[in-house]
Amino acid sequence: MIFSCDTAQDPYGKAFTASHWATFSPRLGLVWDPKGNGRQTLRASFNLLHDTTELYYPERWTTNSPYASFITLTSGQFSNPFATYVLNGKTGDPFPGVAIFPTQGTYVSVPPNLKPTSMMQWNLSYQRQLGNDWVMKANYMGNASRHIWGSIDVDYAIPIAGATTANTNTRRLAYLANPTLGQYYGDIQQTDDGANAEYHGLLVSIEHRFARHYTLLSNYGWSHCTSSWDFAGELSNPIYQNPTNHATGERGNCGYDHRQVFNTTLVATSPGSGGGVAKMITRDWQVAPIFNTFTGNPIQIIDGTDVSLSGQNSPNIVDRPNVAAPGQVHVVPSGDPPRWFNPAAFVVQPSGTFGNLGRNAVYGPGQINLDMSLSRRFQVKERWKLDFRADFFNILNHANWNNPTTTITSSAFGEVTTFGSPRLIQMGMKLVF
Repeated sequence: MIFSCDTAQDPYGKAFTASHWATFSPRLGLVWDPKGNGRQTLRASFNLLHDTTELYYPERWTTNSPYASFITLTSGQFSNPFATYVLNGKTGDPFPGVAIFPTQGTYVSVPPNLKPTSMMQWNLSYQRQLGNDWVMKANYMGNASRHIWGSIDVDYAIPIAGATTANTNTRRLAYLANPTLGQYYGDIQQTDDGANAEYHGLLVSIEHRFARHYTLLSNYGWSHCTSSWDFAGELSNPIYQNPTNHATGERGNCGYDHRQVFNTTLVATSPGSGGGVAKMITRDWQVAPIFNTFTGNPIQIIDGTDVSLSGQNSPNIVDRPNVAAPGQVHVVPSGDPPRWFNPAAFVVQPSGTFGNLGRNAVYGPGQINLDMSLSRRFQVKERWKLDFRADFFNILNHANWNNPTTTITSSAFGEVTTFGSPRLIQMGMKLVF
């Protein structure tokens, strides 16, 4: 426990953290018109940004003993839940107490001199006007994130002889060093500021500005993001498969990485046809379809149990299996329900070892979707207007697969058991006066 007046352990006083005065964020931009006629431009920019940690990040500090305590019981009866609970040599109800340090307690630790997360962003774009109504754009975008905050269990378990999941806590570093004091420590998650990420992407788009009763925008993105960890919120649970090899062992695809994305939007208004009543009925209808398709995001294949016997298993299972047949991952056997990958390509690794499957190494199913709206305003009288609108979601009723089951011990391993939303239609009318 550290207090603000304890300068031997906390040299930063009441702030509990070091100041970082050099976290300035420069920005640089350049725009160049090669011919000076306003029909094409080259743009380039660079900036350095620093993140501010969310206030919720160290929330579990408040549940560290002895500030607040809770005990998880795995056996007992409701009539006497503490009948078999032993604390400090005493059996029974440990509450109330001035300070409670339960056995195998879970703790979080935030070192006081963490490096702030930063991101360098850069881009280079070319824009060209084609004719009077069309604009083409090509953009290269890149960024590099540094010091992304992850966490390491600094009290992990060693898979020594006779190791089982039942004796995890007696194999932890603190217990092996000093059983008398080490029995009070279980999982200790400590902030790690060493995770990094990089992103590179190409975005090409073409746009028809609103003219001749329609506007159109289409874009295609091709990108790739790699990281050793994606920031996931508060400091709490195990995130690395191997707490002693996270810099290289966790290097893989970002969890939100989509390699290819294509979008098209159109807004068209009918000019009307014929004359008289026919033109009055057919004019001013507006149709607006939105089409998008993208490749799937990475999925994490896991063992489902603590095969490595490292104690990195509560509440998340982070152990990954071995790849038995790298070239057969997507040789999918036929069957119903459908499978997204070949379950036989993966096997559970030997007990006490870590699997060789990389983090986020397999991608899930992509998506195809077409939505559309149809609307028109009818002028009933000078002050009275009637609006009609119909919205069609997934108008093609395309069956988009959700991600498959990724736990290797599950009987549904590799199977797609759920799908996205079906076709939905809603219509409405509104009277304006």
